[in-house]
Amino acid sequence: MKGLLHLSFLFIISTTVAFSLGQGETARGMTLEDASGFQIVIKSKPQRIISGAQFVDELLYSIADTKNILAITPFSTDKDISNIADWACSQKHRLSFNVKSYIDLKPDLIILAEWSDFSKVQELRDAGIPVYQVNFPTTLEKVQSLILTMGIMLREEEKATGLLTWMDNRLEPLMDKVASIKPADRLTVLDYNPGFGTAFGKNSIWNEIVTLAGLKNIAADYEEDDYGTLSLSRDLIIKLNPDIIVLPGWVYDDPKGPEKIHQRFMADQAFKNLKAVKNNRVYQIPEKYRHGGSHFFVKAVEIMAALAYPDLFIQ
Repeated sequence: MKGLLHLSFLFIISTTVAFSLGQGETARGMTLEDASGFQIVIKSKPQRIISGAQFVDELLYSIADTKNILAITPFSTDKDISNIADWACSQKHRLSFNVKSYIDLKPDLIILAEWSDFSKVQELRDAGIPVYQVNFPTTLEKVQSLILTMGIMLREEEKATGLLTWMDNRLEPLMDKVASIKPADRLTVLDYNPGFGTAFGKNSIWNEIVTLAGLKNIAADYEEDDYGTLSLSRDLIIKLNPDIIVLPGWVYDDPKGPEKIHQRFMADQAFKNLKAVKNNRVYQIPEKYRHGGSHFFVKAVEIMAALAYPDLFIQ
């Protein structure tokens, strides 16, 4: 577990360096390069922050002073996919990406996902608003690296360090337990969405979740798209025959959708001989943990490890 602690150490070093430079350049402020390669200048602690991505909403909630969060996305109000729904529902500004709405709020920092429309991002920059774009993190290291960056950018180093410590404290004992499982004994798992016929491959936060939980993503060796997903035929699923299958725990605009998916899957005669079906190891876990991209993905690791290896986690 030295890797996790090493990131915390890197945070201390990077913060020291950044603020040493900042003290020598107080007139210009701090210069940071975002995921698109664009450099922005943060002249002082941001106090009117807009988030344009749900995972950024959750990170801001845990790192920034919440009174400085001016607007978040509407998605964060949905308790099935958001870890901050109660707080989000109390916020005045819950906005989809809209240039005019953003400019009207007079923010001093906007944080957007890297995939945001380039022309709209440029409009905001032309209006003199600092826009920082971030990649959706797909590994533990990338999540923690983003936390480090946001801690520096928001002048909230102590909160960012605390968040890293929270993650370390949750993951270290869990990973110590699953480390005792020999590679040959690690169970295989498939994250499968029957509605789209897709699964998540190796370049996804899901792959990181199951790997940290001591499992093997059985879809990791197959070609995937830019978002880490791949198409799976029913025949291939039968051929792969995973030990565990995880079905969607959320369906847009259909609260009973997950239950329907589970019932249809379990009743499908084509899948009746799958190990996961025969051994009753077809699960659904909260969507807000497994696909969010924020630090809360740690909870999905805990859930998957306990489901896969219950004997290791008996109190």
